[in-house]
Amino acid sequence: MSSRNCGYKIFTPAGQLIWNPTLARAALSHCVDMATEDFVSHKGSSGKAVSYRVEEVSYTWSTVGENISAGREDSEEVVAAWLLSPHHCENIMRQSFTEIGAACFHNKDTKYKTFWTVVFGSPKEDVKRAIPQ
Repeated sequence: MSSRNCGYKIFTPAGQLIWNPTLARAALSHCVDMATEDFVSHKGSSGKAVSYRVEEVSYTWSTVGENISAGREDSEEVVAAWLLSPHHCENIMRQSFTEIGAACFHNKDTKYKTFWTVVFGSPKEDVKRAIPQ
């Protein structure tokens, strides 16, 4: 990805992210919650934020962020919308994130039908060193 303006901030290209299945579980959990309870929010139906959701799946983080979307059927549409939103764009371009997990969940009986969540994170340094390479 090239440099990008996110609102009034200019970001240099972000580094490559590593897929993390634990973050993907946290993302799926939030998608299912939004689709089951028919709402769209960064806070879950229990009122908890993304930091709680990643800790709940045993991800020990130093930085964490989340982008959500609902009502869009196509991943390209979702990313395009995030890039137009300064806060979501900043998450995508943030250099401090090193890992990513994402999910999509569909429930035809809800207002928006399709729910998307991407969770960005960076593990604590002591956890990162403990992972065998």
